[in-house]
Amino acid sequence: MSTDSETLVLVGDPKLEPGEIQKLRELHASGATIVAWQHSKIVQDRFPSPDVQNALAALSVPSITPGGREDIDFDIEETVIAWMKELGKSFRKRFRYKPLTLWWWAELYLYHETPLRLAIRDVELLARVVDRRQPARILLLRPLRALETAARQMVPEVEVIGEPVDGPTNRTRTTRLHVTDYLKMMGTGLKSVLRSPPEGDGRSPKVFFLTHGSMWRRSEVGEPHEMYFDRILPATSSRASTSVVAFGPPVPFEHRGVGASTRDVLELGEDALPYVPIRRYLSWSLTRKIAPAFAECRQMWRRFERDAELTHRGVALGPEALACFRDMFYRQLPWAIRVYHEVRSVLETEKPDVLVLYAESSGLGRAAVTAAKEFGIPSFAIQHGIMYPQYYSHEHRRFELDGDDAVPIPTKTAVYGRLAKDLLVKRGNYPEDRIVITGSPKFDALVRAAEGFDREKTRTELRVPEGARFLVLATRFNAVGPVFSDLVEAVERLEDVWLFVKPHQAEAPTPYEAILARGGAPHTRMLSGKKNLLELLFASDGLITVDSFASSEALVLGRPVLVVNLPNNLSALVERGVALGASSGASLERELRKLLFDEKARKELEEKRKEYIQEFAFGADGRSTERIVEAILATCKS
Repeated sequence: MSTDSETLVLVGDPKLEPGEIQKLRELHASGATIVAWQHSKIVQDRFPSPDVQNALAALSVPSITPGGREDIDFDIEETVIAWMKELGKSFRKRFRYKPLTLWWWAELYLYHETPLRLAIRDVELLARVVDRRQPARILLLRPLRALETAARQMVPEVEVIGEPVDGPTNRTRTTRLHVTDYLKMMGTGLKSVLRSPPEGDGRSPKVFFLTHGSMWRRSEVGEPHEMYFDRILPATSSRASTSVVAFGPPVPFEHRGVGASTRDVLELGEDALPYVPIRRYLSWSLTRKIAPAFAECRQMWRRFERDAELTHRGVALGPEALACFRDMFYRQLPWAIRVYHEVRSVLETEKPDVLVLYAESSGLGRAAVTAAKEFGIPSFAIQHGIMYPQYYSHEHRRFELDGDDAVPIPTKTAVYGRLAKDLLVKRGNYPEDRIVITGSPKFDALVRAAEGFDREKTRTELRVPEGARFLVLATRFNAVGPVFSDLVEAVERLEDVWLFVKPHQAEAPTPYEAILARGGAPHTRMLSGKKNLLELLFASDGLITVDSFASSEALVLGRPVLVVNLPNNLSALVERGVALGASSGASLERELRKLLFDEKARKELEEKRKEYIQEFAFGADGRSTERIVEAILATCKS
């Protein structure tokens, strides 16, 4: 019988009964190692989980986490990516639909939208913890996923207390959503008999822009503009014929009220939009052609389920992992097939000379690139956000770019600078001749816009006292939430420093307001999500973020950046000395003081910033739009 000093106690849930808490305290007192089973911040944005370690600390139960160090976590994620790529080898051969190798849509859904990667991480982390600590016994308190199976395979003695926290997703819910998707498509197809189909104008050269309806905004003077294409669209239109088609509703699903939903269902006001909704190309005959694919996807699932062996390190990943695949076959694959047909219908009607898009590695992007290739139409992708290692949709092995089932990548991809090109070549195995460095029109526009900003006027409007410093927090709450209270407290300890919180446009301010409502934060203020972030940054003394693109905008404007809640996707900026970084607690106040008051640190940051902007954004020299338009027209098929 093993002693408590040879015991690992894995705690999967912070909501413990009094008896369980007492048991933990006794085990710790007798030498057992308590492990708060939670995954790193890198996966928390998609799969937020309770902070078990802090909950245990509040109960006076010291614990460790299974990963912890950033290098270990990076290595764990490499293992997950390798697992996915290996699975894809057989999947690619087994499951196809016309020219679509369905794996390229399956992998995105499995990695980003299901807990499959957590199941793989569970097994990998436990194996490493066992190798490092060599326990004779593991005690599982409310275990997650396949942890019990993994533990029984790795150590001779395992004890389980409490019921498992998670189980497989609800099959009935998945089926209901699958049927709903089918009925929505049929309804959209039926409505096509009431609308006139779009007609191509036959002009050449024609550039086809594929956008998202929710990315369109109106300027202060009422002019429509697309957030990512922005100046590229009018600049191209001045030199070639253009057609613009958008996917999805103008108001994001999570923000739609009754009015927006009604207008969407009845297709009201679409003639006034600055683009053609892609559903206008979905005819009733095309809808009937797509409909059987839903049944085909269910048949594919049954084939997969019959002989599925989902394991890692010889450990069966369990029913929850298998349920992830059912969700994927029922939800993602029918959607991918529909999108492919819709884009194909657009190309058949418009007959463009080039397809231009962003988010080319997304499900929509891959469907569009595949359809364009089928028609012999070159595709041109434009970088629209930060690229970083382990950005899954850009991670390709060499073998994934070979053969007729290769991952669909654009004919040309325009990137901001050398850093993005190196990532695509080294980690994505993109051929170098398919990447063009252009810089970013957004950064060029930012530099131009800053010339018209009035720093003092903005500070006056914000009621920042004369001589005081102010910082902007711009990120998503689910990213900053774990350290938001610590951050506010750290700011309040600084003299004459203010913090303005600008929530992301896609989220409500409620979580921030709930924390600030507790009081004790007179120097922290909430702003509207619609507030002009660039104007705020220009007037500010620095930016605080977790993983927002605002970090790049701040750097272009010459404002110092503090990245909090490390490790995260901006860790590389901290490692290069371009930004300061902090995890939580006392380190936040220390780094804030350095950001605002340490002249030597600020000078070093500025030197690194200038180097980085040259590599990252081609120096933001004002000519990015011109270079992109030239590259688009050069890519047009002859």
